[in-house]
Amino acid sequence: MGSFVPALLGFAPVLAAAAIAGCFPNPDVLRTSSGSGGAASPAGGSTGSGGTAGTAGHGGTGLGGTGAGGNGAGAGGNSGTGGMAAGSGGHVGAGGNATGTGGNVTGTGGSTTGAGGSTVGVGGAAGYVGSGLALTPDATGFIAATSNAYAVTGSWYAFADGIAPDGTSNGGCEAAGHPASACSVFTSPSPTVAGFPNTGGKMCVTGVAARVVNNTTTGLPDFGAMYGVTIGFDFNYPASAPPKGTFNAPVNGITGIQFDIDVIPSNGVRVQFVTPGTDLGPGGPSYWGGSAAFPPSPLFAGTNRIYWADVTGPYGLGLDPTQLVSMYFNIPTQTASADSFHFCISNVTLIKDSGPVGRTCSLPDFPVYCPAAHGAPTDCWNSGTNCNSVTICSGVPEACFGQGQTDFFDCTTNMCRHCSGAGPLACPGLGTVPPQCWAANVACSTVTDCGGGDYEACTDPSTTVDCATLTCN
Repeated sequence: MGSFVPALLGFAPVLAAAAIAGCFPNPDVLRTSSGSGGAASPAGGSTGSGGTAGTAGHGGTGLGGTGAGGNGAGAGGNSGTGGMAAGSGGHVGAGGNATGTGGNVTGTGGSTTGAGGSTVGVGGAAGYVGSGLALTPDATGFIAATSNAYAVTGSWYAFADGIAPDGTSNGGCEAAGHPASACSVFTSPSPTVAGFPNTGGKMCVTGVAARVVNNTTTGLPDFGAMYGVTIGFDFNYPASAPPKGTFNAPVNGITGIQFDIDVIPSNGVRVQFVTPGTDLGPGGPSYWGGSAAFPPSPLFAGTNRIYWADVTGPYGLGLDPTQLVSMYFNIPTQTASADSFHFCISNVTLIKDSGPVGRTCSLPDFPVYCPAAHGAPTDCWNSGTNCNSVTICSGVPEACFGQGQTDFFDCTTNMCRHCSGAGPLACPGLGTVPPQCWAANVACSTVTDCGGGDYEACTDPSTTVDCATLTCN
């Protein structure tokens, strides 16, 4: 039997995943990158822009207002539809149907202007097409622009919560008050030596992802300061001064990326893709298999193939593959135990094939793939769209910008709303249940209309609400 939560009423313990929702560190501060062009000194990195406005959005400040609150009587209590704080501003229209067989489909959503749509499922042979798709680093871990057909250039590097830019054990974990012995570290590649050795075509890392302990101030698990160990490379950073550049994959016909891994660490790996601003944003970068439960990516030993449509932010931000900055392999931490790991990545190769039918977005104004949800069909959207917020309003697909659990699109006011306070989690409308604010640990897929304005939900997504007994089974 799962936990039962009426709308905006009651507080079950926050799930462990919610503690991971802190800001992630700036790797440009935590490590030194190097390449054939010489060493680049660590800098503050680029500042997030707070989300892309997109070409089709229109602003709005929201109307505010308070919820009815409901009555607390009865088994579990019945609540009203809930208060909605000031709108977070703006929404975007969909860019047309992404399930077609190719060509352009006229955009249908929001305040979009001009054509939307996507080109899907046509052209290109499966597997590697042409030459120059392999991203092969030199002996020092540098990928030269001349080594591949698309001028991808950048160094491999590593960083960890327990290692400072100079390679000493004085990183963000220690800065948060934890002893060095409790923090995540890597021993190979050497933290004190510039570069990342290419060992027989393999980029290998050895280290320990720490067991997460409580923050000395908040008393909660300190995932923000103890985020683990990460290795990765940049797509457009030729060992010169920041800011890093971006790589536009779709314009080059790149539909994804693949690589080999020899061993999967006990804690798993999150294969992350950084775009401007997401490095430091809530929940960290978008990653393969990302969700609010923060699972590891669905890796297996051998060759793994990732399409851009399979990458999303933990809180719903769709990946914009026209703005790729870095690719990371993060070994996350957990509260149960530390993870001593050693694994190697090799054969990183761009994919240039048709991609999964119906899941490839190619038009520059609508690069973000969002699956069908809350009555809205599979579609391609503006950059910055939060796929978790996608919904249908009078037959028109709408969504909010940015990565946040707190925003939903309100069809009544035709704008995005922001949840806070007693109900910090936004759930889109589902069936006859309108979009509204809920307790932080609710599983939005379980929200149920029990009649008479009584909306209920469960904390366990595998259970459903029994309106007769007000329990989750």
